[in-house]
Amino acid sequence: MSTVIDLVQLYQFAGFSVQSSLNPSHFEGFNNKGIPFSYIFSGTKIYEGDQLLCVGGGLSFTEIYFLECLFKEYTPGNIFIIGNAFGWSTLTMALLNPGAKVVAIDACPSPDELRGIEVTNALARKSNLNAHAVIGTSPDDVNKIIESYFNDQVDFVFIDGEHTSKQLLLDFYACRESTAKKCVFLFHDVINFSMIEAFTEVISSQEDLFGSLLFRTTSGMAIAFPKEFEGVIRPIIDVFTEPDQRLLDLKRIGQTDLNLEAKLSEKMKLQLKLWR
Repeated sequence: MSTVIDLVQLYQFAGFSVQSSLNPSHFEGFNNKGIPFSYIFSGTKIYEGDQLLCVGGGLSFTEIYFLECLFKEYTPGNIFIIGNAFGWSTLTMALLNPGAKVVAIDACPSPDELRGIEVTNALARKSNLNAHAVIGTSPDDVNKIIESYFNDQVDFVFIDGEHTSKQLLLDFYACRESTAKKCVFLFHDVINFSMIEAFTEVISSQEDLFGSLLFRTTSGMAIAFPKEFEGVIRPIIDVFTEPDQRLLDLKRIGQTDLNLEAKLSEKMKLQLKLWR
């Protein structure tokens, strides 16, 4: 059975419902920063007044498919996640990597995230997944939690915390100090939340990392990986991003609708060419 089906059923069996991967053009008033992502509701009947749990949207089905492709070729042993919410991404990583240990932190700014910690850990136990969600903030608690929960070095990091350029950099550098030299970093919402320049800084500051924006993922994720993994990861990236020339063509054809003008300065175009 597919990871998406396993995930949805896992939440449904626990009394929750999932809304995910809807096309915003089908629903008046919605945009690409919201409705295409995954949300958990407090019961199995979404349209009878059930409450939305956690306002942040999790991985879309397309993004889960990207991870399925990635983890078929690259198998991490220890996975660290910044941003748990209601556990959707944490449990995704654990289902896709049954031999790995997964630890997620969340600052828990509201009661929903606190409940999300409890639900994540309960669902992980129910499914015999080696996944744990804990309360923690980045960058302050990153090193302490990694040292407490992992016996070996972390070799995959998923950053999905506060969606600002400043916080992305704080998250990355905190993790970089506490992870393996050959660690892969995946960032959520980089394009959607205008964090391209921050990701550019990540790549330009780390001589041993390659990177790319993933234009064919729903949130515009970005990935940074050691040069040693280029032969394994680059073919997957090629499937989940657009060639530079096609991006420029799309900008020319419909720059107002696609809003690429603001997201791809001449500097960014050049750096995208250098990364691939």
